[in-house]
Amino acid sequence: MRTTLTLDPDVAALLRKRVAAGDVSIKQAVNDAMRKGLTEGAIARQSTKRYAVQPRTPGGGFLVDITNNGALAEMMDRLDHPDLYRR
Repeated sequence: MRTTLTLDPDVAALLRKRVAAGDVSIKQAVNDAMRKGLTEGAIARQSTKRYAVQPRTPGGGFLVDITNNGALAEMMDRLDHPDLYRR
C-alpha cells in the first residue's frame, strides 16, 4: 500500500539514524517500527487484567440508622467538629 506520512521531527530523526546505522531502507525502517509498535500495543492490551467488584454487606451493620434524620445530623455534626481534624 502506498501512502503519505507526515512525521514529527523527532521521529524523522530517529528514522534517519536507523537508516544510517544499518543496511536498511527508510521503507523497511518504517515498516519494522510500525510492526513492532502495533504488535507490542496489542500484547499490552491483552495482558491488562480485569477485575470485578464484589459487593459486600457491612459485617457489623451500619454506623448510623440512615432513616433517622436526627442520628444523621448528629453524626454530621461530629464529623464537622474542628477537634476531629487537629493533629
